[in-house]
Amino acid sequence: MHFCSVLIRNFSAFNAEAKQHAGKSGNEVVLMGLKCMFSILRELNRRDSELCAEALTSLLRLIEHLPADALANESHASIESLHSMLYQLRMEGSAEVSSKAASCMIALATAYGGSGFILASAATLFCDKPKNVPADTAQLVDVPENYRRLSNLMRRVLLGNISDPGW
Repeated sequence: MHFCSVLIRNFSAFNAEAKQHAGKSGNEVVLMGLKCMFSILRELNRRDSELCAEALTSLLRLIEHLPADALANESHASIESLHSMLYQLRMEGSAEVSSKAASCMIALATAYGGSGFILASAATLFCDKPKNVPADTAQLVDVPENYRRLSNLMRRVLLGNISDPGW
């Protein structure tokens, strides 16, 4: 029951913001929707990490099928908000949530194509220690499909085997 009240409160806040910003560009409405979704994901992480991991798995399945640079025309602020939320879930979530968030970060960085996001995703994998994952635990991160395809393309380019430019 408490989860429903959180959803209603977040929807009410979103609805109030949407009314205030009526007539603004579509990107701002999308940003408000994303902020609402992020709030719900953070609450899920605190209350039900298994459900949060399932939500992140769904997000990963959606993002990983976008080709490299497919999100290049999206607003930087939208991508930055999503990346920041995924980073927070990576650092504060359970082992499964942390792993799924890392995979989503990689898929998002690949789909957006921004070098800063790609480097930040790599840095968090190698340098940051999630809070709720024991030090002696190996963390498995799924390699997103769009990243795998981009890596294969880059390998072919570097080896001079680029007869097929599609990936």
